[in-house]
Amino acid sequence: MSEVKHRLRVGPDLLAAMLVVVPSSLLVAIWLAPRAAIPAEIPPLSLDAAEARASIAQEHRVAAHAPTDDDARRRRELYEAQNLASIHGEPAERGEARRAELREVLDRMIDAHGEAVVEVVRAEDVERMIPALAGEGDDTSRAALLGDFREALERWGAIAGERRVAPDLVVRALYAARWNAVHGRPLTEGLDEVRLRAYHGWLALHGDAADENLRLAALDAYERAGGANADEARGVLAWRAGDAEAAALAFTRGHERTGDLRLRNHALAAAMRAAGPGDP
Repeated sequence: MSEVKHRLRVGPDLLAAMLVVVPSSLLVAIWLAPRAAIPAEIPPLSLDAAEARASIAQEHRVAAHAPTDDDARRRRELYEAQNLASIHGEPAERGEARRAELREVLDRMIDAHGEAVVEVVRAEDVERMIPALAGEGDDTSRAALLGDFREALERWGAIAGERRVAPDLVVRALYAARWNAVHGRPLTEGLDEVRLRAYHGWLALHGDAADENLRLAALDAYERAGGANADEARGVLAWRAGDAEAAALAFTRGHERTGDLRLRNHALAAAMRAAGPGDP
């Protein structure tokens, strides 16, 4: 008798059936297997949308109660003059004298209305800034509200060309910090937690114009304010700076905290580079 041999033809149905019978544990093992992956991009800033909306709504409410007395009007005049001077320039002693008077006027307002008035007038100016930044008003009125703020936004990557790319809350936080500096207040005074994340997070994660030390300091502050993905960002910055050992440590910490396999693979790539030449 002749023996009949049947050839097994491999087609799509058979391939599908083979995948079914492959033990799921094997597939998981393949997926979980460590593989070096060179880190590419710093994770973007992520803000909770509901928290951001609530913070902006609170600023609307606070700004509505701004005082209108003589000191309030004088403070606004001085602040707008300082903004104009930041564009057109002036002798240093004139600017210092104006800033000193601005601090004195604000102190009088605090004596008259309480410390909370600082938050109120800061919120008022932030609210006035938003339409000016969008192009409302004439050149002089916009300059009086913005000063060199638009140039600062471009330098920090918050504006690209004619388009604003930073979230509204980031712009508000950056302006508030600038306002604080002009008025002689601590830079991040009055920023709630979500604004601290917006302020420090933008500088750390998107501030390519800043040097490494400034970005790392901002990253530490961002993490203290509850910012996400700080270990990953710290690892990418260290990798770019050529510090593979620090990058491996940062990615390892991130993996241990989150279980993210990408970070484990980045840590492996960094450890291999730290080990010597010829590696990733």
